[in-house]
Amino acid sequence: MYYANRGAAQGCTGCALAINLVRTYVTSYETERDIDVIIQGTPDNLRIWNRRYSPSFSFVLVLYTVEESKVQEGVTRVQQWYAQSAQHETCRDERKYPLPSRLLDLEPEGSLGISAKLIETKQLHSPKYACLSYCWGGVEPDCMTTDATYDENQRGIPTPKTPRLFLEAMEFTRRMGIRYLWIDSLCIIQGNSMDWKQEAGCMANIYAGSALTIAAAVSTDCNQGLYTSRPEEFRPRELAPLIRHKGQKKTVHVRLQQHSHQPHLILSNGPLMSRAWAFQERLLSARTIYFYDGGEFIWECRNGWLCLCQPHDLHFGYNESQKDCWQKQITPGSHREEEQWASVGGGTVRRYTSMKMSDPMDKLPAFAGIAHYFETRQGRTDTYVAGIWQDMPYALLWWCPGDQSECDGEQRLNHWRAPTWSWACLDCEIECFWCRPTKKDVILSIIERFEYVADGPDSFGRLHSASMLLRGPAFSDTVTYSTGSKTDWVTFRLASLEPEWHRSAYPDFDVVKSNETVQVGVQCVVIMMLEFRGAVGLLLMPSKRVPGAFERVGVFNCPQSHIEEQGCSEMCFTVV
Repeated sequence: MYYANRGAAQGCTGCALAINLVRTYVTSYETERDIDVIIQGTPDNLRIWNRRYSPSFSFVLVLYTVEESKVQEGVTRVQQWYAQSAQHETCRDERKYPLPSRLLDLEPEGSLGISAKLIETKQLHSPKYACLSYCWGGVEPDCMTTDATYDENQRGIPTPKTPRLFLEAMEFTRRMGIRYLWIDSLCIIQGNSMDWKQEAGCMANIYAGSALTIAAAVSTDCNQGLYTSRPEEFRPRELAPLIRHKGQKKTVHVRLQQHSHQPHLILSNGPLMSRAWAFQERLLSARTIYFYDGGEFIWECRNGWLCLCQPHDLHFGYNESQKDCWQKQITPGSHREEEQWASVGGGTVRRYTSMKMSDPMDKLPAFAGIAHYFETRQGRTDTYVAGIWQDMPYALLWWCPGDQSECDGEQRLNHWRAPTWSWACLDCEIECFWCRPTKKDVILSIIERFEYVADGPDSFGRLHSASMLLRGPAFSDTVTYSTGSKTDWVTFRLASLEPEWHRSAYPDFDVVKSNETVQVGVQCVVIMMLEFRGAVGLLLMPSKRVPGAFERVGVFNCPQSHIEEQGCSEMCFTVV
């Protein structure tokens, strides 16, 4: 604080304010010389934090010349962020996508007692609309659109029937100057499977085409609101009037920053951020405003992060957002190499499979929007089925990382959801570590064709059945399973390999329910030859469900010399 004191003595208003702020909040130091701080901003917008992040002064002080209500303060800032984002080239594409089938009109005629009206978009011309991303939490709102309530909601949704979250999202949308809002439980006919399948397949367009997505980050259901109060210790305090030039006085307020100034850390614990559907909504939206705990507003667009606790003039790009990184990596022209696309796809699958969902059968539909967006951005023309593109056989090399107890036999569902070669057949986090071919890696197998029966308009959503014809070099072997614990995957290995290759086989689940040493016959299909890792491929076993077909049971890794010793033959397998 030595230089701050010197500056204040020389008439520096910002330095004087800094000293006032520190004296207001910091009482544990014997002398101000012990405080080493960074001061950023202007007298109208000042931030102070400790250079060494000492425990006694590890917070940020934020100064405001005008103290508004938390709602108005947030709305004003979001309006500014939105205006700036509208100038970003990467964010300026909301009118390129087909409209949702329905929207909520927030300015209906004769709207007394009516929160909104459900309208069909056929007659609308490029309307600007927002989307709401939220947790259902098992709550079905009274105003939910069904076949029985469709006509009623078109006439007008009564305000008393509209839950708090929806009302606050509607009001916020109006204050942003946006007339239309999309909410899934109101704009998709609930209980109508045909309508749900049709609209679920359009999620990529719905969210990518929205002007703004409103994310209720901490609300667990629609009965909770967007806004939460700041704890007392984080509420603004008024300082002595600040004497400005020409004799004018202005009252200033100061508050502690409640959260980390890194937005991605703030959002990491919110209930919405752990939901699979919300993961898709977040990546696809050009702009998202998160309503977080304690009155915090966090902005994310394709150009970076911003939050209410940061200075007003903090430029975009200060923190690179997840959707910003994702957009750059999947955009042709910036990362054309196939290995880059594969890496992005693998990382996206890993994050997605760590998310939660209420209905396990939504595993593929909740990813469909992302897959559609990949296809559009990369100009893909090959077939996509169950999370795999036909021209990317290396994407078959996913595996279950870590403790196999998290991915045991019970993780493969009793009812069919996806073929065994798809990561969607399991309920655990999936690692796609091997899905990163380089120019020196050699792909040896191809997917000849997919056969499937879709439970919807295309192969991106739910499936009734699916299989693939896989052709590549293969050899027969056995997997040795020797352990006292049925979930100790480290002891799986190909029996034909030396003992040091005891980690050569990585099962998807417990192939054998036994504590004894057993051997299981498998077909080993070599998918790729990696420059530094040898051969990697799929472990297949005859299917008990489909005669003549095979099922995937894991992946393997072995040295190239072993493949040559085995005398592989090119074979075709129908994998279900």
